[in-house]
Amino acid sequence: MVCNTALVIVVLLGNVATSATAVLPNAGNCTNLRIDIDLSGHDCGACGGTKTLNSTAACCAACQEHAAHGCKFWTYATDLRHCYLKTSDAGSRKSGHHVSGSLPGPTSKACPVVAEPPAPPHPPLPAGQYRFPYNNPHIVHDVGDGCPGLNLDTFDNGAEECAAVWRDECWATHGSDEDPGYCECGTPRAGGSPQHNCYQCIGQPSHLERKPANVTAYKNDDMCGRYPPITRRQIIERALGWVTNGFNYGIFNRSEGGNTPETCGSEDEAECPQYSYESVCNGLLEMSWKSDDTNIGPGKSKSWPPVKIDCLDVRPGDWLHIGAHMQMFRRWLNGSGLGKEFVLYQMGGGWGKANAVVKTFTSAYNPCYRRPNIINDDVEGDGHYCSTKRPVNDLP
Repeated sequence: MVCNTALVIVVLLGNVATSATAVLPNAGNCTNLRIDIDLSGHDCGACGGTKTLNSTAACCAACQEHAAHGCKFWTYATDLRHCYLKTSDAGSRKSGHHVSGSLPGPTSKACPVVAEPPAPPHPPLPAGQYRFPYNNPHIVHDVGDGCPGLNLDTFDNGAEECAAVWRDECWATHGSDEDPGYCECGTPRAGGSPQHNCYQCIGQPSHLERKPANVTAYKNDDMCGRYPPITRRQIIERALGWVTNGFNYGIFNRSEGGNTPETCGSEDEAECPQYSYESVCNGLLEMSWKSDDTNIGPGKSKSWPPVKIDCLDVRPGDWLHIGAHMQMFRRWLNGSGLGKEFVLYQMGGGWGKANAVVKTFTSAYNPCYRRPNIINDDVEGDGHYCSTKRPVNDLP
């Protein structure tokens, strides 16, 4: 699948960037956003009445602040910038220019930590770097937000960690993501360009099973089954594997028909890598999230993540849409909000492979998603998002 999937792009009006938005207490807890839904009635009488706020994140934070007074739900009128705090969602109705949401419930922490289902036996992969920190000297174990990242001035997106038998020099000087001979190199700050001694990683072993769709969990709307608990650190560490290996976009050799091996965080099972994922833009997100969102199976169609968030409220590892392309948000640089620079990880995006790059955040980024069941994500914040690490005795 290429990344021109037809999408319904929802623009949340009124979510303007302000300095207040960047410091809202626990604003990342905005969950289950319901677009064009108004929760009529059931106003929280002890919560102080209607509030004029600048974003859905601010409305969510206001509900959190009044949780002890009974706030469990909220509705934000995007045209009026009015926030209504609610005790129930029983009055749910369709209404344009409204976004509603809820506070995390007790079930958000109830999912058990489980091991990845074992894949069928497969021949070993060629000698390479499949597990964090990937023997990469450009990986920084804490870039200031508690999470690992890359040196933006020295990492050149050159597929340095690719297994030798898969490391392939790109020969085309013009092309696109779908052109197997075209790729770009360059540091995240400088951006990419075709150049001599620019490599990609063409490893797509057909014997490594593609992550199967969890059809039972999908049919039962079982969020624990679809998204077993992992940490935000685990998401970032897995994404860094595809980026530092520089795995190529699409199918390099159609006679092989394989997909790209997963790369593994320090908290993953010893058997990892044991699955592969589609080597397209959404594939990088699904691999990092250990999810099966767009995979199909008997009774399961292609789907998108269930939890929409305010795009000005993104955290490391969240899922961004820009047009028909999908990217992973990594971190802000020198402030947050519209017009600010940020680091993203992506598959493709004109580079022909997985890469890290610095971009400017605009209103074109919409919709945005957050993975359900990130361990302790409700207590992370204040610029530190990866302090939670699964204890060794908690690993499957």
